[in-house]
Amino acid sequence: MPEKLKQMQDLFYLEAQKYDVLPLDNSTLARFRTPRPSLTAGRTVFTYTGGLTGVPNSGAPHILNKSYAITAEIDIPAGGAEGMIVTDGGRFGGYALFLSKGVAGVRRGQASVPL
Repeated sequence: MPEKLKQMQDLFYLEAQKYDVLPLDNSTLARFRTPRPSLTAGRTVFTYTGGLTGVPNSGAPHILNKSYAITAEIDIPAGGAEGMIVTDGGRFGGYALFLSKGVAGVRRGQASVPL
């Protein structure tokens, strides 16, 4: 049915022009794999101050297959404190630095996850 095929092709291109989707682009994978500019290239020290959330991976230290240390200077109030200092994670792993009131990271013998 070549006439029906031609009619459907014409209709497709009419709608494509109407919704401004031309030219059609088949380079999604190539664009996905293209290296992006890095905010962290060449940096070995990262200093963060104050409350900070939502740092994109492009602005966070690249730690895969590298040795690293996390150092935190914190002010602990007289009544004590506990909580997350820094955390980063993704689909395949991550890290966290947590301040705990307990001994050796254990909250005074209580499980931190409901059993």
